[in-house]
Amino acid sequence: MRRALDADAGRYLSLPRFVADLADLRNAPAMESPDEGMIGNTGEGIGEGAGMVRIHTVHGAKGLEAPIVWLPDAAATMASARGYDVLLDWPAESPRPEHFSIWARKDEQTPLQRAIADSEGDFARRENLNLLYVAMTRARQVLIVSGIDGRGKENSWYEKVAAASVSANQAGKVGAELEFENYEQNQIVTNKLPMHVDADARLNQPLPTGTRYVHEVLEAGDAMRRGTQFHALMERLTDGADVEVEADTTTLRRVLNINDDDLESLTRMAHRLINDTSYRRYFDAEQYVRAANEAPLITEGGDVLRVDRLVEFDDEVCVLDYKTGTRDNTNSALIDEYREQVQSYCVHIARAFPGKRVHGLIL
Repeated sequence: MRRALDADAGRYLSLPRFVADLADLRNAPAMESPDEGMIGNTGEGIGEGAGMVRIHTVHGAKGLEAPIVWLPDAAATMASARGYDVLLDWPAESPRPEHFSIWARKDEQTPLQRAIADSEGDFARRENLNLLYVAMTRARQVLIVSGIDGRGKENSWYEKVAAASVSANQAGKVGAELEFENYEQNQIVTNKLPMHVDADARLNQPLPTGTRYVHEVLEAGDAMRRGTQFHALMERLTDGADVEVEADTTTLRRVLNINDDDLESLTRMAHRLINDTSYRRYFDAEQYVRAANEAPLITEGGDVLRVDRLVEFDDEVCVLDYKTGTRDNTNSALIDEYREQVQSYCVHIARAFPGKRVHGLIL
């Protein structure tokens, strides 16, 4: 959506041009392409499932909702213009600018320049309020607005929300109202002054998070660490348009936090897999349409999964899942669990690629 709105600065709308831009991105080298969005659809929610926290710009969050939304750094104010700048008056419906000039200090502006600058300032303030409206209405249950003390504040979002909350509390109202130009009123559900909040004692109790995972890591020991390092190595070796045959040993050792012996062993294993004739098509950029490592996937229920490598061909899509264990040393129950995991990936991936056969491989 953002790329569609940004195409040609949104001035000359053209569907063929937008499609051509997408085609260029699809074929661009990995280092020149923007990060791909998550595969799948979460419906209306953002930040749901698996305790995930999402970070969005307000523009990027348009049309989305979440139970809890936090607006950090809300005390910052709009940046003022500095130095020489271009003053441009170009109505959207006009084929050419109606005014173009260069100006510096405010006291050097002509009456016409001041009129245009004042008009632009009014527009910017109105758009800033519109953006605040969008930000506030993303929250379904709780909206948290915070800022850095001493930074901006005057006419900031924080000040506007705080003032409305204080006014409502003084008037004995349960909710506070803010008026937005061209928008309906938005209600902030609060019944306490923001500077004197009596926190529920339960909020200070430690939450039992992470304990089980830490125990699993400690029990797995070297096997878990080796598997993590191998996944990171495969991602690094296959992350470009062409498979990287040789890699800087010093860089790999630092990035993977690994000693020379383990690095040599894992690199030998990775190259053996990448160059295996049975699997070469999944790593050779000339044989597939596109591929992504550590591809995030959101299920219909909001759970976030991550695919080791996703490879798309003209008529099929393949899910690759790396396992560093051996079949001889892995019990059958665990192998069945691996198969079920990859099959689940395939089911969800298939919804994102209608008309293409989807299959998985445990390597």
